[in-house]
Amino acid sequence: MLKKIIASGLILVMCFMLLAGCSKEEKKEEVTITLAAAASLKNAFEKELIPEFTAQYPNITVEGTYDSSGKLQTQIEEGLQADVFFSAAMKQMNNLDKGGFIESSTINKLLENKIVLIRGNETALDMSDFTDILKADSIAIGDPESVPAG
Repeated sequence: MLKKIIASGLILVMCFMLLAGCSKEEKKEEVTITLAAAASLKNAFEKELIPEFTAQYPNITVEGTYDSSGKLQTQIEEGLQADVFFSAAMKQMNNLDKGGFIESSTINKLLENKIVLIRGNETALDMSDFTDILKADSIAIGDPESVPAG
């Protein structure tokens, strides 16, 4: 249920952002928009949101590029022409806003990443809390320089 609510909200945001500047005559014109989104959102966009969006708006093609929010920030600063940017954290969005790469009035806080503790099925360790990672032989995290959850 929550997944459908989020999907509907994201589709509405994308529609309003795209169609706000279009007249009725332009709606039938073939349009391509570039979506830059945090890698954690790739499956949601590619498997559900983009197909649902393009089914409703067949004249609009959505081209997605996915990476860490920090790397996407750098790409935008270096010239990536993204029509829509979904960051995993406000830090990158705020940096782009301060740099004049995003129109401030278009920023909406919709989603955020949460750090979770995952253990393999084969692990015999009882892990139910982040302090339990001290029991592990190894752990994996994202790069703190480019991944908000790193």
